[in-house]
Amino acid sequence: MTAIASGLLRRMKVAVEGCCHGKLDAIYAEIARLEAHNNYKVDLLLICGDFQAVRNWRDLACMARPQKYKENPDDFHKYYAGEKVAPVPTIVIGGNHEASNYMRELYHGGWLAHNIYFLGHAGSVLVNGLKVAGVSGIHKQYDFGKGHHEKLPYDSSAMQSIYHTREYDTRRLSLASSALFPSAHLLKRTRHLKPDVLANKLGSPALMAVLQSLKPQRWFSAHMHTRFEATYPHPDEQAAFQATPSATITQFLALDQCLPERKSLENGSRSTELSTHGSLELKFSRRSLTSRRLGVWSQKELEWVNANIKKDENGAIPVEGWQTLVKTAPTLGSHGDVKEEQPPAYTNPQTVSFCKMLDIEDKVNL
Repeated sequence: MTAIASGLLRRMKVAVEGCCHGKLDAIYAEIARLEAHNNYKVDLLLICGDFQAVRNWRDLACMARPQKYKENPDDFHKYYAGEKVAPVPTIVIGGNHEASNYMRELYHGGWLAHNIYFLGHAGSVLVNGLKVAGVSGIHKQYDFGKGHHEKLPYDSSAMQSIYHTREYDTRRLSLASSALFPSAHLLKRTRHLKPDVLANKLGSPALMAVLQSLKPQRWFSAHMHTRFEATYPHPDEQAAFQATPSATITQFLALDQCLPERKSLENGSRSTELSTHGSLELKFSRRSLTSRRLGVWSQKELEWVNANIKKDENGAIPVEGWQTLVKTAPTLGSHGDVKEEQPPAYTNPQTVSFCKMLDIEDKVNL
């Protein structure tokens, strides 16, 4: 039997939530209920979109959402203000209902609140060795090849286009989670989607290409508000001429939104081991940082990352060595927090630090 620190090694327990829609209190309460009922501890929570990191009323004015749904800021503002702390380390991506100004402020990723980390428009981190990656937004082909042109204050068009996934985001990503289905096999449960399926308009062709290229073990998704499981086999191209070619498998799971009696939460164990009394550590993947410097991976850029980015005593690159939570916007109801009025653009030191780490131009704060 092997032990580290003061606890025995065990497998990491990971929970995955579909669309959050700002219902953090309900999600954490359900996790606590499951922990008590099943006598286990959830180590990590992944949220697959529509997180709604609304810090104040002015953030809510930047959300693409019917006005009748903008009367309630939901739960996140309490975690941002420090009134509550996420009881489970939480990693999130964005969907199509977000405080888009805050997500843009942390385009490269960063801490939204204590214990809640945003992967950015596309990004990845290592959690005790487990690679968690994702891309935010939804796919619209007419915006896919464009750059991000949106600037505050957003007009109605920019409020929509800002969350549309861009080609350069998917190209640089090693993917394990997304905010949109990569394929369109949903007819049994969602018959209203049949016209889009038959027209081949449902899902993201770009993310399907990523899935086929990188062959992740697990792919979690949301957005369509239905639970759907699938197994996607990847033939071994080198074994194509063998009598029985081998294959790797991607287990795909789409999850519902956070509502009573809906299948929005999934629990499972992952092979990464950790101490029963240890804490999770978020670290940057060198390969991911390499691709994010110039948009593609190369050996030359990997050598630059190895030579120029400071590391800890184990040779790793801890996220908190470069990014720590900074509250750039006022909390809900504080001075200057006006309903239905968009805020100014805030410069987030986490984005500045990330760009400095990679020695790239900070295009977010131009």
